[in-house]
Amino acid sequence: MDNGGDHRFPINSFVAFRHKNVWAEHVNVPKNKIILVPENMPIEKAAQLSLNPLTAWALLEELNAYDGEWIIMSAGNSALCKLIIQFAKGRQLKTITIIRENDPQEQLLHLGATAILRSNDVELEMQVKGLVGNQKIAGFLDAVGGDLASKIIKILSVNSKVIHYGLFSDQPVRYHNEDVIFKNLLMKGFGIDAWLNTKTAAELKNISDCIIQEVMNPDFSIEVAGCFSLEAYKEAIAESKSAKNGKVLFCMGN
Repeated sequence: MDNGGDHRFPINSFVAFRHKNVWAEHVNVPKNKIILVPENMPIEKAAQLSLNPLTAWALLEELNAYDGEWIIMSAGNSALCKLIIQFAKGRQLKTITIIRENDPQEQLLHLGATAILRSNDVELEMQVKGLVGNQKIAGFLDAVGGDLASKIIKILSVNSKVIHYGLFSDQPVRYHNEDVIFKNLLMKGFGIDAWLNTKTAAELKNISDCIIQEVMNPDFSIEVAGCFSLEAYKEAIAESKSAKNGKVLFCMGN
């Protein structure tokens, strides 16, 4: 990094960022988009730091769940949910991860998921109730929508939050007003850029420092499905559409 010697970001600093039009070897990035990372941070983790780990952290902050409470997540095998599981485990939160019929579950259990359920199970609601009992479900992090979200909303605890952040289903979520009113549910959408705009520079630095501290743990997993040169962008895009474990990265030469 060469920025003219700004004291916050010394020349040749190792940084992470997310900004428009930066798939190139040399780019100009606003300083408020830059995250200073440790020089010994694995490049595979640093390359993903400014989106998925930040989004996972933000979603948990939005839920504001307490020790011992439950979180339900759809799209449980996504790269984002795998991060949420790990952050939640560190906060002593219990996670119910909902996956598709043929999705593997062993890795999610290894990462720390408390329970894994199948989205097509006709007894899904009863299974959730059996796991949770009288304990509180702090919220539902939903990347799917459709019938799955409609089912989960009916069984949430009083004062739970429903946060929709994805669009995997093209079907609408359906619920009656009574499902929301008498449990005082909070329904909201989430986009990472709008969330970032609510934070001061000092808050964002503190959040980034906390995330870095956690993901630097060798046991914290951030998967990579493949690494390609910019010249091999067609192969990289093809791989990204089929990759099931981790993100596809572009790797630049020195």
